[in-house]
Amino acid sequence: MNGKSLAPDGKTLINLPTVDNPKGDGDPDAVTCRTPVYLQATDTLIRRFGPKVCQTNQFWADIIKKHQMVDAQGVIRASSINSMGPGGDPFHNPTQGLGRTMGNSGAPF
Repeated sequence: MNGKSLAPDGKTLINLPTVDNPKGDGDPDAVTCRTPVYLQATDTLIRRFGPKVCQTNQFWADIIKKHQMVDAQGVIRASSINSMGPGGDPFHNPTQGLGRTMGNSGAPF
C-alpha cells in the first residue's frame, strides 16, 4: 500500500488517513497509514525517514493486542517494557538515542 486509494470514480487517487500512532480505531477494513518515522543517523547530518506504513485498522488493532509494534523501517517487532523511552514508544520518539553512537558520546563502548 502506498498511502493512496482509488476514489469511487475509478480514476482519481485520494490520500489515505495518516496518523502518528495508529491504534486500529474505526472500521476494521479501512486503511490507515502511519506517518514516516525518523531514522537515527549515526555519521550523517541528513535526516532520513522510514517508509509510510499503510495497513488496515484490524492490523493496527492486532499489533496492539499482541503487544507488538512496527519499527521505523516498517518491521513488526515484539514490544518490551524495558525498551520504552520517556515517551512510552521508542519508535515514535525522534530524539531518543541521539548522541549515543560511538565516538560522539564519550560512552565507554
